[in-house]
Amino acid sequence: MVSRPDKKICPVCGVVMDPVSMEQHLNKRHGHKIDSLQPTLSFPEDKYQDIHVVWADIWFEKDKLIFKNSKYSLKPTTLKGVHSGLNTIREDYFLRVYKGKAYRLCHAKGVVNQEFSRGWKKLTEAITIAIHRYEFKTSSNSKIGVTIAREQISDFFNVSQEKEPFIKYLASLQDPQFPIIPILEVNSIGREESIIFRFLTKKDSVVVVWENIKQGRASHLSLTTIENLPAVIAEIEALILTNIQRKRSILHGGYTNSSTVKNRVSYLDNLQHKTVDSYKERIQYIIDCY
Repeated sequence: MVSRPDKKICPVCGVVMDPVSMEQHLNKRHGHKIDSLQPTLSFPEDKYQDIHVVWADIWFEKDKLIFKNSKYSLKPTTLKGVHSGLNTIREDYFLRVYKGKAYRLCHAKGVVNQEFSRGWKKLTEAITIAIHRYEFKTSSNSKIGVTIAREQISDFFNVSQEKEPFIKYLASLQDPQFPIIPILEVNSIGREESIIFRFLTKKDSVVVVWENIKQGRASHLSLTTIENLPAVIAEIEALILTNIQRKRSILHGGYTNSSTVKNRVSYLDNLQHKTVDSYKERIQYIIDCY
């Protein structure tokens, strides 16, 4: 067990109390969820002190974390890869995804000791995802080469409340041998966040789902073999990234080039998001029968 100082300072209101009371205070008074990871190393209690840091306190400069809170004083901490651009997604990412999250950092006279800080690992993991999201939102290529884990879907994408249960369901089906592909859909009004999912049917075909996170956008499904999957993915990505007018309407059918485009992407069907149950039922039918 790690020894800790007798007193802690609340990073929100500045009250001073013992460590156990501080956890209860942060949870009940301020609604902060405290990182429960235990450090593996002990530190001298007369030299080091724990402090709880929240995202509202954290700002970014090139390769540095800056902590701003009138209740405590921490010096800038080195973290390679961070940059000031991350400040532009504070509302969209950090304060949205990690609202109420606090991290325990260990410091000596304001200098953060990363090795002793039990919340450092979780803090840097969150920042790594944020760096990928920033690249995704600002990239001129509309696609980034990063693997998004199934459990990171809601964190990485700013999914509408209506679409979230559908996207979480598709993420649960995602075959682990394939990465989830974040991709920005190019259309007449700009670029919209979308995702390519892939999962296997019971007959070992591959279902490819192109899903936009915006409400009112249908899911578009393709069906192919594992052997032909790379070529089909390339065609789907080209369609999503190309500024073709009415590309979704073309897939719905009725245009002179609809058959040609559908054949190129091995098109199967489109699904509307009417109810989660009906959506799941249709997907399960495809998994069972194709």
